[in-house]
Amino acid sequence: MRRQNLTFLALLVGADTLSAFQATQRQLNRWEHSKQTHVHASTLESDSETREDSVAEGNTRSGGINHSRAFVSILGDSMTPSEFFRDVWQQKPALFPATDKIHNNVGDGTWNDDKMRESPHKEMTQQAWHIVVDLLERGNKQDAPELALVMKNRQVQNRQECFEKYGSTLFAPYLDGCSIVQNHADLISPWIAWFCQDLQQSFPHVYANTYLTPPDSQAMNPHADDREVFVVQLYGSKQWQVFEQVPIVYPYPHEQVGKHGLPVPTHVLEGNNAISTTLEAGDVLYIPRGYVHQAKCTDSPSFHVTIAIATFDWTIAGMMNIATNSILTRIKEYRKGFLPCGDSDSLQAQIDDAIKLLKQQVTADVIVKNLNARVDNHVQRATPIRMQQIDRARTVEKSDTLVQDGSVVGPEVAQQVTLTSRIRAATNEEKAQSLSNTQSLVVREEMEKDAMDILSRIQSDPTFECVVSDLRSHVPAFESNPTSCDFSVLALAKRAVELGEWAVAS
Repeated sequence: MRRQNLTFLALLVGADTLSAFQATQRQLNRWEHSKQTHVHASTLESDSETREDSVAEGNTRSGGINHSRAFVSILGDSMTPSEFFRDVWQQKPALFPATDKIHNNVGDGTWNDDKMRESPHKEMTQQAWHIVVDLLERGNKQDAPELALVMKNRQVQNRQECFEKYGSTLFAPYLDGCSIVQNHADLISPWIAWFCQDLQQSFPHVYANTYLTPPDSQAMNPHADDREVFVVQLYGSKQWQVFEQVPIVYPYPHEQVGKHGLPVPTHVLEGNNAISTTLEAGDVLYIPRGYVHQAKCTDSPSFHVTIAIATFDWTIAGMMNIATNSILTRIKEYRKGFLPCGDSDSLQAQIDDAIKLLKQQVTADVIVKNLNARVDNHVQRATPIRMQQIDRARTVEKSDTLVQDGSVVGPEVAQQVTLTSRIRAATNEEKAQSLSNTQSLVVREEMEKDAMDILSRIQSDPTFECVVSDLRSHVPAFESNPTSCDFSVLALAKRAVELGEWAVAS
């Protein structure tokens, strides 16, 4: 596996210039070669490293250092990677507009290695619709690597209550006006998996969370994170505010304001914005650790992926603490308890001896070696799962046929419903084959009347058939309702077929 990301680690041990950056890389490469670390789990076959290297092909050089194509495409014409690390990284938020504006997500859901190698950022954006649908279909099933969070009124909803109300599908809560947050989406979506693997040519380790937010809503309250993030807008648009004042510089997990009961100071929210902008498909926003931010949708749905770089886990203070604990706990005298009323001179002598010992043993090489081990642990867990998702996408075959038993209602059929599917009213016999009567169709208040009108329109005429994407045209108020986006229409159709209210027309 290529380890260009080791150059990044030099920043964490005080390399202030690019030349020092490169010198540290040479030292690390020599150590890496002797260590001969394998990043793949034993469950992968011997050809998996070849497959992983294929993700990294086409990376570019800046200042003599290899950087991922995904990272270079994020920065676009704004700056080089070297300029980013020198002028922006961990210092200030920055906006990187899309080099080529993508007004329509034109991807057809088919995997293409060549397009991903050429421009992973552009291809991921073009496939956004299919990424969302795939995440919603797979997110809360038993075999999902990570269950999604359902957010309503900016609060995480109880998982068991969601299952009882919506079932395992995530289209149902979206129809009810909920935002869907998928943590570690890089373990589910092949496009996001490739993107993250590619970014690790420039960073030691990254992971991705996705946020799908309905029109006229907000998923989360203002807050700060304990990590660096790149917000990559993939579909729709979203208004963002990044506040200028930083309440806690470089926070650790327990110091994230706006989370876990720790309030955002009023003066931060009443102060100036560092950035106020609307992200559209392809745009990227970098938010450093500790900066308070919030986002909301207006008349458009939004889907973005947050690329997280967990720098709180790689701090010099944190790594020195780990090294210090490891060294001193091996010495019997430092494992003893002591009383505050004891001999202070003796205690001071022990402290002086400990500092002398640590000065000898806690070196930059030790810190970097420990950090590499920490990073490798994350990579070893994530890489095999990501590669499996990419392999799945390479071999999947699309099918427009119904389930093999000829069913036209129910959960399995609903999974196959797309915007181009034709639907009709279900017969009484077909309704009897559908999901149990313990669940019902729940629609957000702003579009509930319009949804019920179209439901009645279809059920009142046994001869009526309609393509899902044309549903809104049959109820004028529904068509003009800003909350009735394409995702809402698809969710309505899928949920109605799942519950046996509608059937897929043959």
